[in-house]
Amino acid sequence: MRIKALSETPIRWLDDVRRSLPDTGVASVIVTDDRGVRYIELRRDAIESTIARFKTLALWLALATLVAVLCFAALVLRLQSSESERDSLSQTVATLQKLGAETFEVADLESMTPERMREMVQRLKRRDEAFRAYVAVTARLAAAENGRIGDSLRALGAGPTEVASALRRLTDAAPEPGVGAALDSEVQAELERFISAPQQDVLLANAGLRKLLSDLPAAPPLADPRMTSDFGLRLHPISRRLDTHQGVDFVTAGDKRVRAAAAGEVLFAGWRSGYGNLVIVGHALGFESWYAHLSQIQVEAGASVPIGAVLGVMGSTGSSTGEHVHFEVRRGSRPIDPLKVFRVSHAVQ
Repeated sequence: MRIKALSETPIRWLDDVRRSLPDTGVASVIVTDDRGVRYIELRRDAIESTIARFKTLALWLALATLVAVLCFAALVLRLQSSESERDSLSQTVATLQKLGAETFEVADLESMTPERMREMVQRLKRRDEAFRAYVAVTARLAAAENGRIGDSLRALGAGPTEVASALRRLTDAAPEPGVGAALDSEVQAELERFISAPQQDVLLANAGLRKLLSDLPAAPPLADPRMTSDFGLRLHPISRRLDTHQGVDFVTAGDKRVRAAAAGEVLFAGWRSGYGNLVIVGHALGFESWYAHLSQIQVEAGASVPIGAVLGVMGSTGSSTGEHVHFEVRRGSRPIDPLKVFRVSHAVQ
């Protein structure tokens, strides 16, 4: 049996070969191409199996291409939607600024004609409508941001129930600017003329989530730091065994004062085996930041510290081969890559 050289596609060529073979047994086939004449033995069932594999591969490639196209389209639509929302917000703000710049002329009652009164009413209506549009766009953007913050916090181990409890505690606590305070009924009724109850919930949740995010460790504990050891598997510098480094090591050639990576409460300040002089600061949602190997400790347990507060001085106490700060972020007993936490804390500008 003589078979022509490879035609348009491998599957079509194999199908031509399959139709030329007997149903059972082995057939000797002569294949001719630009390299000459070759003799091979083929079985019909082997060819059919190869064709099936080709078709399966082609199907998977088609599906993968379709998924990639859909993902790209979704990304484009999301970006366009976000840009559209922001354009709408910019236009609404411009309208509000223009209406706010308009002044109503003060006139005697005798000169206040019905036409002028209607004009004043129309201006007030346009201002109110523009403000409602501004609130609506802002609430939609805030809702989208709330979802992103929630996803980021879940990635760090803080579930929706814990986040919701933390938001309730923020609302129930003494009100801070932007976090939400109890309003009397008259003010609440006037507010709802412009901001609906669901919009208020979204905006208050956004303020609370931003507050929680601002309380996470956001920066290394040293000024002008250089990272000397990353989070994860490494060869331990003392035991020379492969183990998990549960934090990040920083050094600096400048200011050696160690500062709080976020506001919080000092939970521990003292000596701990391996860590040497150690300070632990508690933050929102059960997160903790650990500062180890300090040469000096300059805070006491129970103290409230703002972000950037001096906790101690870089040193080499405990299990250490040189002067540095071993910096950890934990939630409960679980260590988390500090660089990942930094990225999340900076996710919302």
